[in-house]
Amino acid sequence: MKIKYIITSLILSITFLSANSFVKLATPIKAMDFALQNSEEQTIKFSTFKGKPIILNFWATWCPPCKREMPTLQKFYKKYKNTVEVVAVASGQGDDDVFPFVSQITPKLTFHILYDETSIVSRQYNIEAMPTSFLINKDGFITHYAIGEIDFMGKKFLDLIK
Repeated sequence: MKIKYIITSLILSITFLSANSFVKLATPIKAMDFALQNSEEQTIKFSTFKGKPIILNFWATWCPPCKREMPTLQKFYKKYKNTVEVVAVASGQGDDDVFPFVSQITPKLTFHILYDETSIVSRQYNIEAMPTSFLINKDGFITHYAIGEIDFMGKKFLDLIK
């Protein structure tokens, strides 16, 4: 029982330490293309966003940190939507799960929300914790990643984006 407590404490500590910070990759990695549906049942190819920097955010409705970061992600998108794209992938969930969740969030979410109902894209991106976010440059390469809740309007993040 003591070992389980130590492991749990260690995992929580690592999560809190890495929260609100992006890690720069030593070598950028090409972002994998995918196609997922949105709430209008349109299939959206991720590659259509190439040409702009992108925040790719994996999240789930059952995730409290995901819910807490969504308003700052929306505020960021509202302010920077002409220069940075935001794509949020609902991992393992579809419209029946996502719609009630997003309808309760203020301000209203206007960035792209895509449904990864079978979690295939989440597996391709090796998502093991929610939320996980990636910064992808205009050429389609992942340059940074973060595991945990991010304040997308916080100074640390805004300095990184500039």
